Amino acid sequence: MSKDKVPLSINAVATVKVDDSNTESILRAAERFIDKTDKEISKYLREIIESHLITTISKTKFREIVENYALFIEQVSISAQKDLSKNGFQICSLTLT
Repeated sequence: MSKDKVPLSINAVATVKVDDSNTESILRAAERFIDKTDKEISKYLREIIESHLITTISKTKFREIVENYALFIEQVSISAQKDLSKNGFQICSLTLT
């Protein structure tokens, strides 16, 4: 539901990887996910991005989402990246389908 109460059904596609820009990020990801399956990791990453997508939608008017698509995606990415960084990941791309 957008800020102006417009119900939305949005599908997103994200590419996420272990942040290999520094050793600390790699170690955080390894420590947190060493015993997890690919499916468990994917579920965790999907839930983080989904929650940030829903939160950003709820704070944005429908018209702003449509007219400023790139800005909307950037806001979601910045918001989600904060949580992903804590676990050693980074968003490579995020798009709405």
